Amino acid sequence: MSAELAKIKVPSLAGRLEQGKLVKLKKVFEDLRKVEDGKATVFENTDLVKFAIELARPDILQHQDVSVQWLAAACSLQVFRVFYPEVPYCDPQMIKLVLELYLRRMKSPPAPGSQQFWYYYNILEVASSIKVFGLCHNYDLVDIGKQVIRTCINTVSVVQNKPKAVSSMVKIIEHYLSSAETISRDILDMVLMPLVNQSKNPAAYELCRELWMTASADLEPFLQSLYSSSLGLSNGPKEEEEPCLAIQHINDIILELHKISPAVLNTILPQMEYRLKVEEETVRIETVQLLGRMFAEEASLLAQENMSLWQSFCGRFQDVSVKVRLQCIKLSQFLLVYHPEIRRATAGNSYVGTWKCYTNYSVKGELSPESTISQMKTATS
Repeated sequence: MSAELAKIKVPSLAGRLEQGKLVKLKKVFEDLRKVEDGKATVFENTDLVKFAIELARPDILQHQDVSVQWLAAACSLQVFRVFYPEVPYCDPQMIKLVLELYLRRMKSPPAPGSQQFWYYYNILEVASSIKVFGLCHNYDLVDIGKQVIRTCINTVSVVQNKPKAVSSMVKIIEHYLSSAETISRDILDMVLMPLVNQSKNPAAYELCRELWMTASADLEPFLQSLYSSSLGLSNGPKEEEEPCLAIQHINDIILELHKISPAVLNTILPQMEYRLKVEEETVRIETVQLLGRMFAEEASLLAQENMSLWQSFCGRFQDVSVKVRLQCIKLSQFLLVYHPEIRRATAGNSYVGTWKCYTNYSVKGELSPESTISQMKTATS
């Protein structure tokens, strides 16, 4: 037992929580903060286990004074931390009750600068460091986990000027998702849709952006499955699939993820290459539009890093469909502006005659962006 832990005098919380007991509870909270993670064990520190169980009493967790709930939640999480990775509760119902308390407090962020806000800040910090919401997977409390993710995204604007608090929220979501065997579509909606609604909630966009940057390896399989479903390539009966808003915006999401974390698309790119060659004209047009924007991004390395995909895209300049060819030409303007090296690299390729035709016109200054389509329509018909 650590010296700091030995000094802690755990009060009895039996009976009503009078002012004197609240003062002692605050003292325990401050003392526990000085103890390092994992210094307590359930066999050696039975007094602290009893204290944790008392904190889980319904009359404390649902106390009419919200400040008591804040203190109880902060103190309970500190107990979790000093026992980590052990859990001070053996009753699943108690675990459910304390996790609901943490969630309830997170849903109602207090005013910055208040004492309650300090407890709120501490709850975020500790919950992210000990992966406490990962317990949702062990005790069939998935609904609480979903609500935690939704709460972080909906309330992040309160702490958007406090980078450590935002980082704690990202870690809370990341830890929950990384320990999940599967991720439901409503959760994917939660962490994907803010990426295409930046103007509506900039703070939520930044939160999800950071999440996809740090947790891309864990999220990539679920993104691939979602994309396959959008193409109708997923296994299983359609009626069993959950509705998913992200599927309706999958192209915009992929474009944004390409800017944020290109590596997360590694398993999706082969499917996009396949879509360039399908019989349906509308699918080819849609895929050309998406890939053209991805290739043309100013900082994009997609063409250099995925030559097969680039060659397949160039092949669409000679597509049997005039509409597909015209889409390629429209996108060529941006490719030339941001990636002039592509024109030089493709100058000797025989299968991109249309591309060379366009670049020759533009280099000579004979085509303005406004006249490109009308003049190239003849060249590609």
